[in-house]
Amino acid sequence: MNMKAMKMRLAYGQIRSVDKEILTNARQMGIDRVQFNLPYDLKADKCWKYDDLARLKDSCDAYGVTVEAMENMPISFYDKAMLGLEGREEQIENVCESDRNPGTRLSFFSLLCVENRKPRACGKIWGHGSGL
Repeated sequence: MNMKAMKMRLAYGQIRSVDKEILTNARQMGIDRVQFNLPYDLKADKCWKYDDLARLKDSCDAYGVTVEAMENMPISFYDKAMLGLEGREEQIENVCESDRNPGTRLSFFSLLCVENRKPRACGKIWGHGSGL
């Protein structure tokens, strides 16, 4: 990897919702990317659906900012998987479904499900805002 060719991107981070004031402030500072931490604007019913993710992305696009990354998911999406309880396979599939919604081209962190302390990858995990 050619480190000289890589460019650092600045993102307004740790925001929880698409907020006019926050996104306007980011643009005023010359920042055109945002990083969400457990966004309130997404329904938290087993997994994040494509339409919900697309709406979040479109809302940010309307302010001229790109969603660079999404950090964390509601614990209720993977608590049984972490603890090895009944229902863990369904939760792992649901988390993977959130990850497999490539039409939004969002970047996720913390998408590694753990079952009985053994990491279990959920297909392709995007990093560093790929595709946005």
